[in-house]
Amino acid sequence: MGTYYYYVNADDLTYTEWNRTGVIPYLNAIDYPANYIYQMYLLNKREGIFDFQNSGAENSETLSNVYIEIYTRGYEDPDSGYPIIRVWVWDGSSWQYYDTPILTGTWGWKTIDISAFINSWAKVDGCRAYLVTQNVGEQGVDVDCMRLKVITTVAPKAKAGLHPSKPLSVINAE
Repeated sequence: MGTYYYYVNADDLTYTEWNRTGVIPYLNAIDYPANYIYQMYLLNKREGIFDFQNSGAENSETLSNVYIEIYTRGYEDPDSGYPIIRVWVWDGSSWQYYDTPILTGTWGWKTIDISAFINSWAKVDGCRAYLVTQNVGEQGVDVDCMRLKVITTVAPKAKAGLHPSKPLSVINAE
């Protein structure tokens, strides 16, 4: 059994309705205030489409759970509370959205289970995502990092030249 992280490694700039600080891909590491994206006060503003690191795995039978995790914080509106972020996820053939848990005023990981939708290594490698604000009133959102978290029941079989037992994102996080 293993846990693997695949961080954002590209932003194709399809949607650019949020503010950006730093350099593309913005969300590949926890490094606020150097690189992050944010949006204040505006509803239904889109940002992305973000790609994730390739897993290098070829065994589709070992997946247990797949999550998308966002390192974020929110700004509270006195009347509405804290916001959420709508996350649109691509599985290689269609889009599906998920809402984050309610954000708080402190930085932290928000985790969404996408296992029913992203359920093979091919879908992990084809996964893309974009973010949509669900802000109301004076709510706002900062996002510093985004990644896929993949839990396996057996270590994945590596494609030639790649080593999913220790992906670059794990090495970078150590």
